[in-house]
Amino acid sequence: HPLFVELMEAYPPHPDYEKDGKWDWEKIIAAIQEDGHGSVKNLPFVPEAIRRVFECAHDIHPLDHVRMQGAVQRAFDAEGYAGNSLSKTINLPNHATVEEVEAAYLEAYRTGCKGITVYRDGSREFQVLTVRKETKEEQKAEPVPEAKGVQAAGPSEEAPPAPSRPGGPVYERPGRLLGFTDMVKLLSPDGQKRSFLVTVNLLGGRPIEVILTSGKAGDEANADSEALGRVVSIALQYGVPPEALVRTLRGINGGLYGTYQGRLVSSKADLIAVALETIPEAFKSAPAAPPPPAVEPLPSLSGGGIELAGASQCPSCGEKALVREEGCWKCQVCGYSKCG
Repeated sequence: HPLFVELMEAYPPHPDYEKDGKWDWEKIIAAIQEDGHGSVKNLPFVPEAIRRVFECAHDIHPLDHVRMQGAVQRAFDAEGYAGNSLSKTINLPNHATVEEVEAAYLEAYRTGCKGITVYRDGSREFQVLTVRKETKEEQKAEPVPEAKGVQAAGPSEEAPPAPSRPGGPVYERPGRLLGFTDMVKLLSPDGQKRSFLVTVNLLGGRPIEVILTSGKAGDEANADSEALGRVVSIALQYGVPPEALVRTLRGINGGLYGTYQGRLVSSKADLIAVALETIPEAFKSAPAAPPPPAVEPLPSLSGGGIELAGASQCPSCGEKALVREEGCWKCQVCGYSKCG
């Protein structure tokens, strides 16, 4: 968590968890995972003041989980919001007994809760939040007995046809689109604030283009953002429903932290998902943008034509139109670019 990092950096590193004069975060993360449930409560190298702040779900007794929910529920009821039922997960350890679950139910009734959700750690095969790394022995595949009276398919049998290649895009991008651009500031793992520009362009009320900018032109972080935006745009233009992209990208954790449109965001993919999920209604019902006005083709920049002052020769088209912009070389004729 960025706050945990910030607080730990205020203390000198422990000799056993030090690297180049700073905290060794790989060792710290490994120690937290080995604790069993991601707690720092029993890690002596973490200052006591920080341990008191970062109480994890399994550091709190299940009945105290219930009492927290009950306290907030009673506060809501006292303000006249009698129709509102609050809920929080009552986390139970893996070794919890039936009697402990029963005690949680009874405590919920006693404290005025209108509903309760209990979860025993590890009770499901697939768990959303987990920190313990468990290794399972690979199960040996048992040979399948051959069915009597049925001849097994031989290697000479014709293979199924290969899937057909996709055709052209369903939505062709016109020269002009209507859309919106939002600036979002997120906190990076090193505690620094980073600004992102996310643009969603629509055609007839449907998103067909996403542009994500997260740094200066030419740097690696912005290259990743641009690639992510292009891939999402291609998917939209080939008919992938925006809802499917939202389900795929939403909740991916990349170490970033912040809010966008009232939702918690933890990665660039998460940022794009929220942008697609919260398109303003005014844009959904807007008509398609009018085509851009026709422009006359630019005259050739060679052979006595227009020549840009201070420009170099483009290695792609040969025109003397290569200029440096925002740390990159860009050709004003063919669009060739090179950064670095």
